[in-house]
Amino acid sequence: MPKLIEKLDRSTDKIHPTVDPITVDKINELLETGDFKGLSHLIREAINELHKKYEMEGKLPPKVLVSRREVTVE
Repeated sequence: MPKLIEKLDRSTDKIHPTVDPITVDKINELLETGDFKGLSHLIREAINELHKKYEMEGKLPPKVLVSRREVTVE
């Protein structure tokens, strides 16, 4: 059995997921709408939606925002 990935490295450009036939059918249905440029686009959009949901539910740690200081040049 393959080892589960706990965290991806930012340099990772390819992953090899395993999906069941029902998920393949759902992916194909979504791709057939023509709303996505390809599988990568579909996955990116799905992850963005899930990420937004988790942010709204408070399941993700808050991001620290760095404020910009106003600089006056004379």
